[in-house]
Amino acid sequence: MFGIEETRRQKDRAKVDLSQLINEGNDDLRVIAVWETSGLLGQTVVIKGEYNNLMRSKKFKLYAWIRIVHPFNPLDFLQCIMRQFYQTSLEEARKTQEITSIGAQVLKNMGVMKQDELVDAFTEYVSEKSYLIVLNDLSTFEEWDWISKYFPNNKKGS
Repeated sequence: MFGIEETRRQKDRAKVDLSQLINEGNDDLRVIAVWETSGLLGQTVVIKGEYNNLMRSKKFKLYAWIRIVHPFNPLDFLQCIMRQFYQTSLEEARKTQEITSIGAQVLKNMGVMKQDELVDAFTEYVSEKSYLIVLNDLSTFEEWDWISKYFPNNKKGS
């Protein structure tokens, strides 16, 4: 019983720690790194739970949960983020009866966009909104160096 209780307490502490880091009152761009042994789902479960809580609370305007594919493909990566951002926006627009034809158009054109066009669309889209992006299975500094340069510090608490 002790092992099970200790594991539960550690998960609860991890939830509180992660929640405090995310909800910190700072408006600067923040990166929170969490490592775990490959194949273990402990931290992933905690992160997914907090991610879902934040989506329900609408703390951020844009959400994406991205599993990094190896070998890393920058174009596929950006398409995946944009698809999730626009899908979330379109779902919200349907609830409020707003029209978001720009988002729908970008989704439609994404398959034929060149990488620089997609980067421009991504940068423009996130520059005015707060966003939460979870990168699952990020394994090299090279991947992080490429990815991080596209996340603007827009002072929106992302």
